[in-house]
Amino acid sequence: MKILTISFILFLLVIPISFAESDFSFWDFGDDLIDAFYQKILDLINFALSPLQNLVEIFLTEPVQLGLFKSLWAIMIYIISLFYGLFLMFAGFKFIFSGFSVEKRYQAKEWLKNALIMIIAVQASFLLYDFTLQIFSGLSLGVLELLPSNFFQLTGDNYFNFALNLFLGAVYLFVLIVYVILMGVRYLLVSAGVIFVPIGIFLYLIPPLHNFGKMILSMLLLLMSIPFFQAIIFLAGSKLLSIPFFAEIKIVVMIVSFVLAIIFFIVVLLFVYVIPKV
Repeated sequence: MKILTISFILFLLVIPISFAESDFSFWDFGDDLIDAFYQKILDLINFALSPLQNLVEIFLTEPVQLGLFKSLWAIMIYIISLFYGLFLMFAGFKFIFSGFSVEKRYQAKEWLKNALIMIIAVQASFLLYDFTLQIFSGLSLGVLELLPSNFFQLTGDNYFNFALNLFLGAVYLFVLIVYVILMGVRYLLVSAGVIFVPIGIFLYLIPPLHNFGKMILSMLLLLMSIPFFQAIIFLAGSKLLSIPFFAEIKIVVMIVSFVLAIIFFIVVLLFVYVIPKV
């Protein structure tokens, strides 16, 4: 019994000495536990937000799938092809009856050249549209690869940052939802846009209807380019995080970045709406 008592006393004496030699502190141990608890909460929040964050990356980098409207595109091509013959006949008659007028003969040649370009471009409009989407998607992906891998995730390096994440977490969730909804609308518009590409090309190459064709093609080009410019906005936001002050308020930077991306989207839609009236 005495041996057990002496051993227990020695054990109690050895513990403080060993902790002192290893610079152990109960306060540090408590801070580590609190930090681990905070990080676990942030991990749970990020896990809940991950579907929205994944959708953000998909909408920014993945090319729009056009297969859903390909059959409608084929119908539109068939309808437009019915006008090829009339267009060629008109160009031929214009050339024949131009007489010795240099200006009329030049216009007739332009009509004939436009007719040939129209036939090729309209038939290849699906591939041209898809190729343009691939280019913008590659540009967006190239910009997003410059972002930190955790840019869209909540992070907390200190108590203030963690408290700010909790306080503004609902706002961040709201802007994420709004952004995903708007980009979903954009995805649908761009996907359906393949139907209007041949119409735009057809009208663009008819001199009297040139402006209408230009309007359609400009609207589609603007809608396709949205993710690229939004990716630049997010890249600018990530660069701000290299400054200590902005790194401390990362969630504010992310919210502002998404708000600017949403505003840019709305401005583009308004511009698209205003174009026909100009």
